[in-house]
Amino acid sequence: MEESVDSIAKFFSSPRTSGFIGGLVLNIYNLIESTKLPDVEEPSLDTFYWLTFFFWPLLGLLFVHVYLLSGIDIDGLIALQVGLTSPLILKGLISSQPPSTISTSRDA
Repeated sequence: MEESVDSIAKFFSSPRTSGFIGGLVLNIYNLIESTKLPDVEEPSLDTFYWLTFFFWPLLGLLFVHVYLLSGIDIDGLIALQVGLTSPLILKGLISSQPPSTISTSRDA
Protein backbone atom coordinates (compact mmCIF):
# COMPACT_ATOMS: atom_id res chain seq x y z
CA MET A 1 0.00 0.00 0.00
CA GLU A 2 2.80 2.39 0.91
CA GLU A 3 4.54 1.72 -2.41
CA SER A 4 1.45 2.72 -4.38
CA VAL A 5 1.14 5.96 -2.39
CA ASP A 6 4.80 6.71 -3.10
CA SER A 7 4.36 6.02 -6.82
CA ILE A 8 1.31 8.29 -6.97
CA ALA A 9 3.19 11.05 -5.14
CA LYS A 10 6.14 10.62 -7.51
CA PHE A 11 3.82 10.84 -10.53
CA PHE A 12 2.22 14.09 -9.35
CA SER A 13 5.56 15.62 -8.41
CA SER A 14 6.84 15.21 -11.96
CA PRO A 15 7.29 18.53 -13.82
CA ARG A 16 5.66 17.06 -16.93
CA THR A 17 2.57 16.12 -14.95
CA SER A 18 2.48 19.60 -13.41
CA GLY A 19 2.63 21.14 -16.89
CA PHE A 20 -0.27 18.96 -18.03
CA ILE A 21 -2.30 19.79 -14.91
CA GLY A 22 -1.62 23.52 -15.47
CA GLY A 23 -3.16 23.36 -18.93
CA LEU A 24 -6.06 21.32 -17.60
CA VAL A 25 -6.73 23.80 -14.76
CA LEU A 26 -6.88 26.61 -17.31
CA ASN A 27 -9.44 24.70 -19.39
CA ILE A 28 -11.56 23.81 -16.38
CA TYR A 29 -11.52 27.45 -15.29
CA ASN A 30 -12.62 28.57 -18.78
CA LEU A 31 -15.35 25.92 -18.83
CA ILE A 32 -16.71 27.11 -15.47
CA GLU A 33 -16.59 30.74 -16.61
CA SER A 34 -18.46 29.87 -19.82
CA THR A 35 -21.44 28.71 -17.75
CA LYS A 36 -21.83 32.28 -16.51
CA LEU A 37 -22.24 33.65 -20.04
CA PRO A 38 -25.63 34.36 -21.58
CA ASP A 39 -26.96 31.60 -23.84
CA VAL A 40 -26.14 33.64 -26.94
CA GLU A 41 -22.43 33.89 -26.05
CA GLU A 42 -22.05 30.40 -24.58
CA PRO A 43 -19.61 28.26 -26.59
CA SER A 44 -20.89 25.14 -28.29
CA LEU A 45 -19.42 22.05 -26.67
CA ASP A 46 -18.85 20.17 -29.92
CA THR A 47 -16.04 17.82 -30.93
CA PHE A 48 -13.69 20.68 -31.82
CA TYR A 49 -14.15 22.16 -28.36
CA TRP A 50 -13.18 18.91 -26.66
CA LEU A 51 -10.20 18.40 -28.97
CA THR A 52 -8.85 21.81 -27.99
CA PHE A 53 -9.79 21.11 -24.37
CA PHE A 54 -7.17 18.34 -24.31
CA PHE A 55 -4.77 20.07 -26.72
CA TRP A 56 -3.75 22.79 -24.24
CA PRO A 57 -2.76 20.41 -21.43
CA LEU A 58 -0.74 18.35 -23.92
CA LEU A 59 0.91 21.53 -25.14
CA GLY A 60 1.79 22.45 -21.54
CA LEU A 61 3.35 19.02 -21.11
CA LEU A 62 5.27 19.46 -24.38
CA PHE A 63 6.66 22.87 -23.38
CA VAL A 64 7.81 21.49 -20.02
CA HIS A 65 9.40 18.55 -21.83
CA VAL A 66 11.28 20.94 -24.14
CA TYR A 67 12.53 22.90 -21.10
CA LEU A 68 13.79 19.69 -19.51
CA LEU A 69 15.43 18.48 -22.74
CA SER A 70 17.27 21.77 -23.09
CA GLY A 71 18.87 21.21 -19.69
CA ILE A 72 16.78 23.67 -17.70
CA ASP A 73 15.83 22.06 -14.41
CA ILE A 74 12.36 23.26 -13.41
CA ASP A 75 10.31 22.25 -10.42
CA GLY A 76 6.60 21.48 -10.19
CA LEU A 77 5.43 25.03 -9.51
CA ILE A 78 7.26 26.51 -12.51
CA ALA A 79 6.02 23.61 -14.65
CA LEU A 80 2.47 24.36 -13.50
CA GLN A 81 2.97 27.99 -14.55
CA VAL A 82 4.26 26.89 -17.95
CA GLY A 83 1.15 24.72 -18.38
CA LEU A 84 -1.13 27.59 -17.40
CA THR A 85 0.52 29.98 -19.85
CA SER A 86 1.04 27.52 -22.72
CA PRO A 87 -1.60 29.21 -24.93
CA LEU A 88 0.20 32.54 -24.52
CA ILE A 89 3.59 30.95 -25.17
CA LEU A 90 2.26 29.45 -28.41
CA LYS A 91 0.67 32.76 -29.42
CA GLY A 92 3.99 34.53 -28.84
CA LEU A 93 5.87 31.95 -30.89
CA ILE A 94 3.42 32.21 -33.77
CA SER A 95 3.23 36.00 -33.84
CA SER A 96 6.97 36.61 -33.50
CA GLN A 97 8.74 37.48 -36.70
CA PRO A 98 12.41 37.18 -37.47
CA PRO A 99 14.25 40.51 -37.39
CA SER A 100 14.11 42.30 -40.70
CA THR A 101 17.30 43.15 -42.50
CA ILE A 102 18.32 46.77 -42.48
CA SER A 103 19.02 48.24 -45.87
CA THR A 104 22.43 49.89 -46.04
CA SER A 105 22.15 51.27 -49.56
CA ARG A 106 23.28 54.82 -50.09
CA ASP A 107 20.43 55.58 -52.53
CA ALA A 108 18.34 57.19 -49.83
